[in-house]
Amino acid sequence: MGGSDEDTGTGAGDYVKSLVFGGLDGIITTFAIVATVAGARAHPGLVLLMGAANLVADALSMGIGDYLSERAEDEYVASEQRRELAELRNGKRPEKVRKLKRVYEKAGLSTADAKKCVDALSTVDDVLVAHTMMARLQLVPPDDWLGEEQDEDEDELLSLAAKKGATTAASFVLFGAMPLLAYYATVATSVAPTPERMFIASCLVTTSTLVALGSAKARLTAQPVAESALGMVINGGAAA
Repeated sequence: MGGSDEDTGTGAGDYVKSLVFGGLDGIITTFAIVATVAGARAHPGLVLLMGAANLVADALSMGIGDYLSERAEDEYVASEQRRELAELRNGKRPEKVRKLKRVYEKAGLSTADAKKCVDALSTVDDVLVAHTMMARLQLVPPDDWLGEEQDEDEDELLSLAAKKGATTAASFVLFGAMPLLAYYATVATSVAPTPERMFIASCLVTTSTLVALGSAKARLTAQPVAESALGMVINGGAAA
């Protein structure tokens, strides 16, 4: 088999935060509404109405908020890249080279190796700026410094920020609907449903949904499933 220098990652890591953020907020918010309205012994139709309205409104709010925050972060990183590049070309090259060498020395490279490394990077301005941003500013620059063309099959109409926003909204609806569905499943299947029974069913399904969300996070991050699921239940339960 021939070797390949292509990235073999699945890309799922780009969406872990959005999945967990939207899912956990959806579960907790919907459960809180079900618990509050059911505790007031309101008509089941009111619980459904309020729960459904919450799912739609909060999913849109969370999705748009995630999209806008990602765009703002991307714009900030791009502005820092332009600033670093302008400073590099306006007489601050020696200072930036010196500071980057110091960073690599602190990371464990010898003075000679750090100098060789930075001297090589400094032959291309975009590469030097990119490594300066990553090493000194803890920012990941846009991929254009790599000099590679975007994949032909990449959907140019839907940015990564928009995909993250959509993931947050979808996760909110998917996981957030579970406490509500449990409440109404109890109403539909019980001969004499009581608020207490419906609340208990919602609690059980909410816990199971938290376990499912924690397990999904574990699979995406290659972490122990039991530890991730337990942590999700503890954190979600404390918030609820």
